Amino acid sequence: MKSKIKVGESAFLTTTVTRDNVASAVKSGLLDVFATPCMIALMENAADACIAEHLEAGESSVGTRIEVTHQRASQIGSQITAVATVLSVTGNKIEFSLVARDALKREIGRGTHARAVIDVARFMARFQLESSLSH
Repeated sequence: MKSKIKVGESAFLTTTVTRDNVASAVKSGLLDVFATPCMIALMENAADACIAEHLEAGESSVGTRIEVTHQRASQIGSQITAVATVLSVTGNKIEFSLVARDALKREIGRGTHARAVIDVARFMARFQLESSLSH
């Protein structure tokens, strides 16, 4: 990491609910409302964006845990914003709080997420080695 990630740092991402990210489209339900997997992806992407500027060339981060509740449905056309805030940093491991809200600032989801900063080349080499051993 080129700079230290600080507790309290945050980032947000916004999306609009469309026919492509509703439960019926991603097979996570039958309704045309914002899909839980799409909300989780938005939250996880906000966490990744929160630490992106701290990474060196050749580094990335991977999700290691996520725990989320989806409390409110959002219809097509709704604008959803996910905010990720750093709760703790221990070595290469970062813990985040996650919140998603609609345009009316109503909370639609909440949770926690953990990411680990990795060296991409080393990670992929290990993955390829493990993969070749299992064949």
